[in-house]
Amino acid sequence: MLFGLLIVSLLLTSPMIYERIKTESANNTYEVMVPYTDIEILKSEDVSANKIYKGLKEAKVHSITLEPENLSSLETQGIVAVLSKSDIQNYFALTNNPNINSLPTTDGIFISYLKEGHRSEPYLKRAFKDKITEITANNQKFYFIEGKDTDDLKMEDKSLGYFSADAYEEITSNGFQVVPRIKNDFSSSEEEAHSSNDQMVNQLLKFPKNEVDKVLFIGKEVVGYDGTSKDKLIEYARKLKANDYDVVTIEGTEQKGMQTFAKEMKYDVERLYSENRTSENAASERLSRAIKERNIRTVLVKVQKLDDKTADAEFKQVINEINDFHREAPGYFNTGEAQPFKDLKDYSLLHLFAFLGSSVYLALAAASVHKKLTWIGLIGGLVISAGYLLVGAGILLKGLALLVAVAGPIWAVLRIQELKDMKLGKLIIHYLISAAVVFAGAWLVVTLMYGNPYLYKLEEFRGIKVLLALPILVTAVVLGLKINHASSIRKLISYFNSPVRYWHVLLFGMVAIVGAYYLSRSGNAGTASALELTFRSKLEEIMFVRPRTKEFLIGFPFFVFGLYLFRKHAGIASAFLVVGAIGFASMMNTFTHLHIPLLLSVLRSVYALAIGLVIGLVIIAVYKALRDKLYPYVRERWIQ
Repeated sequence: MLFGLLIVSLLLTSPMIYERIKTESANNTYEVMVPYTDIEILKSEDVSANKIYKGLKEAKVHSITLEPENLSSLETQGIVAVLSKSDIQNYFALTNNPNINSLPTTDGIFISYLKEGHRSEPYLKRAFKDKITEITANNQKFYFIEGKDTDDLKMEDKSLGYFSADAYEEITSNGFQVVPRIKNDFSSSEEEAHSSNDQMVNQLLKFPKNEVDKVLFIGKEVVGYDGTSKDKLIEYARKLKANDYDVVTIEGTEQKGMQTFAKEMKYDVERLYSENRTSENAASERLSRAIKERNIRTVLVKVQKLDDKTADAEFKQVINEINDFHREAPGYFNTGEAQPFKDLKDYSLLHLFAFLGSSVYLALAAASVHKKLTWIGLIGGLVISAGYLLVGAGILLKGLALLVAVAGPIWAVLRIQELKDMKLGKLIIHYLISAAVVFAGAWLVVTLMYGNPYLYKLEEFRGIKVLLALPILVTAVVLGLKINHASSIRKLISYFNSPVRYWHVLLFGMVAIVGAYYLSRSGNAGTASALELTFRSKLEEIMFVRPRTKEFLIGFPFFVFGLYLFRKHAGIASAFLVVGAIGFASMMNTFTHLHIPLLLSVLRSVYALAIGLVIGLVIIAVYKALRDKLYPYVRERWIQ
């Protein structure tokens, strides 16, 4: 009955899987943009504007990001000079100014206008308000701005609250779209609170829609976020939505308030990958992987000048890398203006079967641990499902998805406990059944966490480390108890009361070190050696998408070998089967990254399963050869 319910649930949720694949496949246009601040730096290094824009147009760059004016941009344009306190003290001393002793004693910077009457002057006074003081020396006017730079904010980078009309005209006249970047400028003063934000948003609403249709936020907050009320944030989002704006989220950056902002904009969202170039490395490969493997449709390439290269040489290098990126991008993608994914269809009724299937799945996985746990798994899953459907607490949904994800690898390994005959043909069949168990669990996770927030990574699966570690621990304990016949509570207690020897401690320490290394390699923070990165790159060139190393090279081959040994050498085989849990946990982990194209995850897993099976069969063949030919000779010659 449980198997029947599971199959029915999988079949009835198949439209959700189809909708996800169709939506991802239909959005095949990506957009390349560069920052205007970098163009300003190139121009200041004597690279002509005509050469810059011609090169960008030939490289199919579609848009240019434009930030509000600040002191740094004004200094780059030669409009102001930003001076430190020591600079101004030296100036006063050289000019014998008697007011040198009356300079402010607090921390701050001095501003001198090189172009009188510039339009930024009133904006400068309004931006810094009571922190700015006017000083005159030798008939020359200076502004002193009180304050101290922090890691998050430098005074030179503070928005002055307006976009340069000249820069805007320069960008659009050369045939590029403008993507405004604005920073949340919130004041604790009730009177001033969101005045700067109001000014910036109102300016966005005045831009022609054919030239500006998306906005990108600077910093760790969206515009309007104040940590308490969401009213202003929602007001801005609705205004931008009414003017057909899209909001751009930055890969790897969590901006406070983005979930609410995107929801109010009906998920008119584009995901952006920002390429920070620090040397001549494989930027084009990373850009290609971003659009191919992470559903990113907008890339920002920074034309950063390096110390050992001229600005002209650096610009040529960046253009070459953008062109390489276009060549490396899969052929089914086009260049142009990126668009949000179409809204996934609402399958509220079918979503109920995802909850039912998940509860049944937990019951069957629990039964593989012990038959008496079947009802606990079923009832537990149904209770969590009912709680979410009644209360709507996202933590319950994510908790259920985590339980299903963890249960899959455990069931895939422990289901072989009662198997007796393990000839080669049946071995392959049981290997494929275990893989199907994990695919079914992945199917349920994808349908449970169905919707645009997961597609845009605004909501995520939680508990990756638990998923990667718990199946290994559970399978090790269950198989260890089975081998030692500790099936009853009394036997289990006596087993744990056994004396601990020094080699037990040494073995446990070694396992702990290996486990810590395994977990450290998982997730976005994991690192890999240069040799491994080269190996991965070659695999990707050959196979379009790279199967995970710990699956096809470790987990699956060991699992196949464990299956072969299990009937006659259950103790040794169990160790290999536990390692096999690594492969299935990693495979399930692939599908919990819900921003990755679903078909790509399937292809990656199929590759890993196929290669892992072949390697496992090779290990079996080598083992049989050693056992049947080499071992008898060694035993006769050296042991007897």
